[in-house]
Amino acid sequence: MVRLMKFFAYFLFFILMLMYMIPKTSIYHYAEHQLKKFDLIISGEELIDTGFSLQVNNASLSLKSVDMAKVAEMSISIFALYNSINIDNIYLSSMASSFIPLKIQNAKITYSIIDPVNVNAKAYGEFGGINAKFNLVKRLLRLELSPSKIMLKKYQSTLKNFKKSKDGVYIYEKNI
Repeated sequence: MVRLMKFFAYFLFFILMLMYMIPKTSIYHYAEHQLKKFDLIISGEELIDTGFSLQVNNASLSLKSVDMAKVAEMSISIFALYNSINIDNIYLSSMASSFIPLKIQNAKITYSIIDPVNVNAKAYGEFGGINAKFNLVKRLLRLELSPSKIMLKKYQSTLKNFKKSKDGVYIYEKNI
């Protein structure tokens, strides 16, 4: 019994050290390089390796040389079984103001080995709340929007792209 406990203690220590020592900044730069293939550029960011996560501050996102958003804080946690990106204070470009409110307070993107087919996301902002699910196999994006009063009042043209369910949630599905 003592040997078994010792084995699990060493195994847990090994896994924790592996997560702590993984080169998170190198993985981030690799992901950034892969996004450039789609003309999505992340610039001006400050990277801080905090041990078990990577903190990204003051990033600017550009798509095809057009500024799309500014991100105040982003925390990336890379664990083998559960990976997450937590984003705070996203300010969209003024070009999007006719489609959606410009401030997103929080967004969280998760990928888990428990549900390996789907990437899940939740976001809250001036638009209300949204749950998103992207099926990696079917390449199906599903959005469930619970709109705020501002969204219902000023952004009816955007809501026309969604289907309203019986419980007041707006649903959008698209194969990508």
